[in-house]
Amino acid sequence: ISSSIGWKKENGNWYYYRDNGNNQEKALAYLYHALTKFYADNMDETISYVAQAAVYTELTDNYNTSGQIYHLLCHCYKNQQDYELGITYCKKAREQYAKAGTKRNELLAIYEIGFLYYLQDKYNEAFPYFTEAKELSKQLLQRKQTQATDKKQSL
Repeated sequence: ISSSIGWKKENGNWYYYRDNGNNQEKALAYLYHALTKFYADNMDETISYVAQAAVYTELTDNYNTSGQIYHLLCHCYKNQQDYELGITYCKKAREQYAKAGTKRNELLAIYEIGFLYYLQDKYNEAFPYFTEAKELSKQLLQRKQTQATDKKQSL
């Protein structure tokens, strides 16, 4: 079965196309294109492509990828000093990571939310997130230590 895949430009805009591509593939293609714009320091186009990736990833059940896409949007808005939108997307990333069960990524999102409040001198809002990140960090460290001990004992 033959299918065409790639990017095409119409009316000055790039579009992903694939005759039989699924939503996950489309999301990743938009994300890849967004990263090329990110590294070229073109934030407006980066945000546009990441937002498209978010649309497609929401149609899947890959919560970790969805979280990563929202986390990238958070960083884009942080770079533009739009901290409130950064917080909005970091919270969405956190929700997706929680659904995926990826505690380490959830920890990073929680910390990032606190940091974005901190950057706005909103210390009372930042503190609970830093505290939560610290507690989750302790849990993850304890889990790692337990796994290491169990591994030593099984040898």
